[in-house]
Amino acid sequence: MNIESQMETRLAELNFDFNGFTMERFVAHIQRIKNREILFVGWPMPPNMYGAWISDAEEPREFVFYDETLPPLQKIHTQLHELAHIISDHPTKRLSRAEMEDILRRARQEPDILQEVLLRAPDTAQYEDEAETLAALIQKQVIRHQRLQQLTVTVSSDADVVDHFKALGLI
Repeated sequence: MNIESQMETRLAELNFDFNGFTMERFVAHIQRIKNREILFVGWPMPPNMYGAWISDAEEPREFVFYDETLPPLQKIHTQLHELAHIISDHPTKRLSRAEMEDILRRARQEPDILQEVLLRAPDTAQYEDEAETLAALIQKQVIRHQRLQQLTVTVSSDADVVDHFKALGLI
């Protein structure tokens, strides 16, 4: 089975009604399925890096970082791409609160550190192909269900993560 067929199956298994698609509804659906909170954070990313996903090693929580300078359509695509990694149970870095604090502090000074930290696995190319394909299939469903305008409304958890990042001493 090719990657597109595999990702079509994965998307169908989500059993999501795209007739009422919004990013918030879609993310809430994935959170229920995965039993994990998913937080989105705009972040100054290094050049040629648009998004990243880090898993909290201590709490059932996922952090999706996306380049805060991207245009809205690309932000949505980046968020869907990172969600596709989560949906697909791809491996990612699992960081404790202390590790997260250290890396995010360092990333503010040297954004390239994120690329070193976020190397997912030796077979990254396949994971990236799967995530990109699944993100495109999600977008195709959104368009098919005449919800195109929803692909311009990004989801942000900034208000939700302020307390968490304050606790880490990052803001």
